[in-house]
Amino acid sequence: MDAATPCYTIVRQSPDSADSPTVDQLKAQLEKGTDESKVLTMKRILRGMLNGEPYGPNLLMHVIRFVMPSPHKPLKKLLHLFWEIVPKHNPDGKLKQEMILVCNALRNDLQHPNEYIRGASLRMACKLRDQELLEPLVPSCRQNLDHRHPYVRKNAILAVYFVYKHNQILIPDAPKLISDLLAKESDMACRRNAFVMLQNCAPDLAIAYLASAASQIPKFDENVQLAIIDLVRQEARANAQERPRYLKLLHALLASPDASVKYEAASSLTSLTSHPEAVRAAAAAYVSLLNKAADTNVKLIVLERITALVDQHEKVGGDDLPVDLLRVLATPDMQVRRNACKVALQLTNARNVDAVVGVLKKELGKASAEDAGDKAPELRQLLIQTIHTCAIKFPAVAGQVVYLLMDYLGDASNASAVDVVAFVREVVQRFPELRPTIIQRLLAGLNDIKSGKVARGVLWILGEYASEDVASQVIDTVRRSLGEVVTKAMTEGAGAAGPADASTNGTESASSAAGSTTGGNAGAANARGATSTGTGGATPGSHLRISTAGSAASSSNKVLADGSYASQAAITAGAAGAGAGIKSPLASATGRRPPLQALLQNGDYFTGAVLATAVTKLSLRVHAAAAAGKTDAKLANQVTGEAMFLLTCILKQGMASTMDEDAYERIQQCLTSLASAGSAADADTDADVGKVYLDECRAAFARVLAAQDARTAKKDASKAKVTQVEDAIGFGLLKRAAGTDVVGAGDDALDLDSYEADMSRATGAAGGESGGKGTKADNQLSRVVQLTGFSDPVYAEAYVNVHQFDIVLDVLLVNQTATTLQNLTLEFSTLGDLKLVERPLPVTLAAKSYHTLKANIKVSSTETGVIFGNITYDVGALDTRTVNLADIHIDIMDYIHPAQCSETQFRAMWTEFEWENKVNVHFPGTSDLRAYLDHMMATTNMACLTPEPALGGGDCGVLAANLYARSVFGEDALANVCIERGGAGSIVGHIRIRAKTQGIALSLGDKITLAQKNAANAGGVTLGAAGNKPAANGVAAA
Repeated sequence: MDAATPCYTIVRQSPDSADSPTVDQLKAQLEKGTDESKVLTMKRILRGMLNGEPYGPNLLMHVIRFVMPSPHKPLKKLLHLFWEIVPKHNPDGKLKQEMILVCNALRNDLQHPNEYIRGASLRMACKLRDQELLEPLVPSCRQNLDHRHPYVRKNAILAVYFVYKHNQILIPDAPKLISDLLAKESDMACRRNAFVMLQNCAPDLAIAYLASAASQIPKFDENVQLAIIDLVRQEARANAQERPRYLKLLHALLASPDASVKYEAASSLTSLTSHPEAVRAAAAAYVSLLNKAADTNVKLIVLERITALVDQHEKVGGDDLPVDLLRVLATPDMQVRRNACKVALQLTNARNVDAVVGVLKKELGKASAEDAGDKAPELRQLLIQTIHTCAIKFPAVAGQVVYLLMDYLGDASNASAVDVVAFVREVVQRFPELRPTIIQRLLAGLNDIKSGKVARGVLWILGEYASEDVASQVIDTVRRSLGEVVTKAMTEGAGAAGPADASTNGTESASSAAGSTTGGNAGAANARGATSTGTGGATPGSHLRISTAGSAASSSNKVLADGSYASQAAITAGAAGAGAGIKSPLASATGRRPPLQALLQNGDYFTGAVLATAVTKLSLRVHAAAAAGKTDAKLANQVTGEAMFLLTCILKQGMASTMDEDAYERIQQCLTSLASAGSAADADTDADVGKVYLDECRAAFARVLAAQDARTAKKDASKAKVTQVEDAIGFGLLKRAAGTDVVGAGDDALDLDSYEADMSRATGAAGGESGGKGTKADNQLSRVVQLTGFSDPVYAEAYVNVHQFDIVLDVLLVNQTATTLQNLTLEFSTLGDLKLVERPLPVTLAAKSYHTLKANIKVSSTETGVIFGNITYDVGALDTRTVNLADIHIDIMDYIHPAQCSETQFRAMWTEFEWENKVNVHFPGTSDLRAYLDHMMATTNMACLTPEPALGGGDCGVLAANLYARSVFGEDALANVCIERGGAGSIVGHIRIRAKTQGIALSLGDKITLAQKNAANAGGVTLGAAGNKPAANGVAAA
């Protein structure tokens, strides 16, 4: 298509409109109608012309005769639109004679006494390009520069600007004319237009005016100030000697009350210099904008700018900058809050960490109020995570915040309480001096916990870090929290043995239960029970004896559902009432079940297994201390007896309900370890068991923290840009090929102008696309798709240029025949969430020649789409031929990028997302699980969230990992990989993909399936898809 030909938009016809009117009907309406009816007729004419109807040549004279003389202003406006789009030239390229009349009418309107008609006519003159039309209008345009009304003057300035821009010979003195006008102009809109004209046509005159009016610039209108900033940004790069003067001007504009001026001044200042004072001033301006802006999108854009500033410069602002930035937490939008906390953490240092933590604690208190709103749990979780990061990064504040956050262990929001447990666990490991106090606080708050996951975390901390001095206190607290789980076991034992002493019966039941569940170690267990009973007279759990005075134990048989009998023990109370003797003291005091009792009675035996491991660690630690002479052996035996009794109670509770096999085996394992603890015959085994329980668990957690620190250090090191003295200077294409934006050194070693970089990305002119390396030409070659065969009459190939939300198809058409192909049309259609925005126009292709067409396609979601179509062309009058095109498959990987999220966020999304796609894995090519995981990550463009130590070593036969990615449309994609080594050196398992929408789940599954087929054809990986249809409301989170 000719570049000079304007391109118009298709305008939809009204639903109630009839067929397109004929030319004769429109002529009749123009001849006899009133001004109001002519307005409707002109609208129909314009709509038809924009849709391709050839009304212009046929109706030109009627419009000139019956519409142009009318003084009706709405009709004048439509008439200007008609002059803009009507064909003005004959087929031979010469101007139509009728346009002389149009030119005369425009000249009369430019001299009209009404200011609106003059201004509208001047705007119309800006759109004319023909010298023959413009030449008679130039004197009138010059006269309007001195008009008394600002509306006329500002449009006259634009008219002179466009006339000079496209036909400089018509007004050769236009820059001098506008410069003189600018010097005496008082209207801000006129000043802005005049300054823009000088900036683009005569920069020297614009700079001279800038120097003469430097002191008045802060008082100018915001539109004038924005134009000045645009000029300063251009001239400061071209003229380095004048840069200090321009920077001073930008500093002054940072104080502008207008938000757009302040934003542009800060952006320009940081793009021109990296001086610390300038960076601090720009950061302060950004933070001021952030707190004053009411629109959420503006806040997000400003936060992105601050983040880029922090990434580029070491020292961004003063110590109070993060405190000021955190004021934005009052915004209800959670994305703004997350970004603000992330930036504030980057700005926090040892000098201002106390102030930052103080603000976070204050906001946490507000979020804990009853009237905090619906998003309060999510905000509390965010604040807790931020405080956690501050405490780990700056150990000096860990002691200040850990006790505050421990008050939220019983928070109704499970996510917040889980984050608190993770924080406390890390603090206990990193800061040994805080362990005693934290252990006491955990014991005091154990009965306030509501979540099983939180309870498991607290029990792990108590078992891992509680010393032998507080072992009895920990077990005593756990026993009270178990409530009826313990008291029922005691009363059932008392009922089976008759009305005997509860303390003796409790010890015997613990010993016998340990013996019955540990097989060959029964003798050792019974012997230990007898020893603990016979020495010292204190039995396990004697401090929690339940008085059986006035009560009688009775035993009866209960008929089960299948008709069999089961033994049932009960305590019949006397005057106090039935069952009063078995109620937990904690339940009586609080009116609710103790937390561990409630969890076990609700079937959470995973928590029971964790409890068993915790008390086993405590018992083994006391035994180790007794062996080293640090404590009494009597205390070690007593703690062991109490631990075995608690484990026996949990087993009895589980046998009465549905305990899972894993928890049952773990508790039995712990009982076996306790039964053999301290025996001289199994000294070597005890040493190995103690090493596993007391050393290896803590060492594994230490390795996890070390891996986190290593990842953080690696991430920080990758952000640091180091330029050596002898580094070469990059130039243009070479610079982009090297993958760097650094141009030189000093102030010249700044990144590319952000406006230029944004434009490059928007137009596809950036060096690499989709994270690729190399030059633009290399990437273009890798994205060329052949659409037709070499033997077809028309050879076609397309370069698929993928922007963020658009796809541009650059199609090359080659006529391989010896005849001219007329009306050659390229037709495209789409499948999926793709929409064809611009259809290529028909062309005529000469013999052996080629032509390039472009087609724009809009992408609305992350879903694999297909573009298909054909080429039609005419060889003769009645001979139309068609060539079908190969399908173009849009790769989902162009929109998917690896991302990171926390474990809590992953599990929350896994539970929330309802679309699941499951792919079965059968991989006979190799048995390397880690290599297969890397292959899947490269195929799906996803990041692995599972820590490196948790993936297992080379000898591990199973592998489970969570993968995460995010699309440019904000869609989240989750994947869970569960694989193991099969027989004959193969890998088996499955991959589960979850997403919020169906499209991304199916697309990722198709991508994996395609990779599987390619690997199978290559003799490598072979995978089978099992059910590519997502099932709504899938199974629970992995």
